[in-house]
Amino acid sequence: DVDTKQIDSRVSWNVFGDRPVSYTLTDYLTDWSQTQGSAGKFDVDISAAALNATGAILQGITVQNIGTSSIIIDRMTVSWVNTVRRLNRIFIGGTRVYNSSQGTVSGTDANVTNTTLNSGSPLTLSMNFDGSMVNNDFIIKFVMTDGSTHYTLIENPDSTPDITPPT
Repeated sequence: DVDTKQIDSRVSWNVFGDRPVSYTLTDYLTDWSQTQGSAGKFDVDISAAALNATGAILQGITVQNIGTSSIIIDRMTVSWVNTVRRLNRIFIGGTRVYNSSQGTVSGTDANVTNTTLNSGSPLTLSMNFDGSMVNNDFIIKFVMTDGSTHYTLIENPDSTPDITPPT
């Protein structure tokens, strides 16, 4: 199957310096290039992604349907590292599609209000957290109503690239 890839991850170490131990995890990624279903016509533009001045709002993300049929976002999972912060709200196109008064921890499924993306109509996406998210990377998993998925990685959106030449 051209849309399935086997992933092997091996970790090896020595116990007490003389006894080698190794574990291998094997998993399969299906539709790893995200070409099937609605997700194959879903585009996320993160070129303007940034945290606001307080670091609590991730903004500047645009989602768009680049196909000809409507796409419906059913769920989102947002993951991040280096913090104990919680996700409180998600807005798509200015409409609040997710709200959690206690907040959601990293990697938890957010059952957003189903959001329809019509062909060619970009919508803004923003997420509110309960505090500063500076020095974090984000992985956003979008799940469409047809079950297809799209993953987006946003690397440290608050950082400015270092363009100083090496010495």
